[in-house]
Amino acid sequence: MGDMTFHINLILIGFAILAALLLLVSAALLVFQKLASRHIGSDDLEQIGKVAIVLKTIRPGRPGQIRYHAEDGDHQVFAESDSGIRNGNMVIIQSVAQNRFRVRALTSEELAAARQPDQKTDTQPAPDDGGQAQKTAEQLSDNDQAVQAMAREDQGS
Repeated sequence: MGDMTFHINLILIGFAILAALLLLVSAALLVFQKLASRHIGSDDLEQIGKVAIVLKTIRPGRPGQIRYHAEDGDHQVFAESDSGIRNGNMVIIQSVAQNRFRVRALTSEELAAARQPDQKTDTQPAPDDGGQAQKTAEQLSDNDQAVQAMAREDQGS
């Protein structure tokens, strides 16, 4: 009988350990899910289509950092791109996923339009860009102009 009791105790201890591990894993999953859901906020999604400045060079497969201006101030976030973009360059935020912003560099036409936000859009767009530079110039907001001012400050120092 004593030998049987010993084996039953071992089995019960094994079940208790498995149950405790199951509870720990479940709790960890809940915590990580909450953390993951907080990474992308609606404020981040509102930045899509806005202009930002590269703070740390972005390389394909290696994220860099960008700074953008929002209503609640300046934000620095990780960003990735399919092409290399050096620090100091201006980019457009294309999407947000997994706490990373996907960006692309401004074309020379978009950059020219972004640097002259006070001009009206009565000039003809370049024939090869389908009017994209003109559309970009029209879409620049006060937030984008603040980013441009930050870029000029960074270049001046």
